[in-house]
Amino acid sequence: MKSDDKYRFNLQFGSDTEQNRTVGVFIEKLGNKKSKVLVPIIYDYLQQHPEMLINASKVKLEVVQSITQAEIEAMVKQSIEKLTQSGELQITNASTPAINSDDVDNVLDNFLGDMNSKFG
Repeated sequence: MKSDDKYRFNLQFGSDTEQNRTVGVFIEKLGNKKSKVLVPIIYDYLQQHPEMLINASKVKLEVVQSITQAEIEAMVKQSIEKLTQSGELQITNASTPAINSDDVDNVLDNFLGDMNSKFG
């Protein structure tokens, strides 16, 4: 909303994702300097996406679920355990799993299948 040659906005979003929490903490730390940081960021984005200015009334937002590094590591560990138990992967050294080069595609397919079933 514009008044007295200034724009004033109220911004609110949940803290339910890592992305939202990270941005929320960052914005809070900016204190009274939010506009000095956010205006150039948004302006740069609009320069890269001029269609946003043309179709401003038809803005479509898509939320993409982000996966944390811890979640990815847990999925990799789970896939390795599953492959080890099935005999498709043999660990010869506790710190270096040995994967037969012929089985790499199979290992990746299993891992991607597990990720797809969780985040489809």
